[in-house]
Order: sequence, then C-alpha cells, then structure tokens
Amino acid sequence: MSTLSLLSTLLIASSFPIAAGDNNGPLAPRIARQQSNAASIRVNVKLIMVPVSVFDLYGRSVTGLDRENFRVFEGSKQVPIAAFSR
Repeated sequence: MSTLSLLSTLLIASSFPIAAGDNNGPLAPRIARQQSNAASIRVNVKLIMVPVSVFDLYGRSVTGLDRENFRVFEGSKQVPIAAFSR
C-alpha cells in the first residue's frame, strides 16, 4: 500500500469516528446522560456524506484521487462507497 493510499485511509477513518446510529462508542454513556431529559428521534440512514481533504507531507492539497484511492469502514467492516465526487 502506498503512503498516499495509507494516508487517505487514515483520513477517511479519522473522519468517520461514529457511524450513523452507532451508540456504542466511547462517548455514548456521557451523551446518553446529557440527553436523558431531551426528546429523541432515531432514524436509519442508507447514505451519509463523508467530506475528505487529503494533503501531502508539505501541507499541499492532493488532487486527482479517485474512488479506488479510498476505503470506508463502519466499525471493522469495510462498506462500499456508493457515490464519489471531487
């Protein structure tokens, strides 16, 4: 795996810390306590947007990346990228 694709994977992973509907993360108990008096709505979603910016080691934007340069995970399971745009 090249450094660029590894960096892309790390950026995607860091942009995706809590998947939609995930209440099992490290912040879940604290969030649940804070919202205990608030009304809540639970929804299931089929598509979420994950905005990503990729930079090289010098802080310059990396352009020309395609869908094949990225991987998205929900927990430890890789999920397909349904749509991709630049």
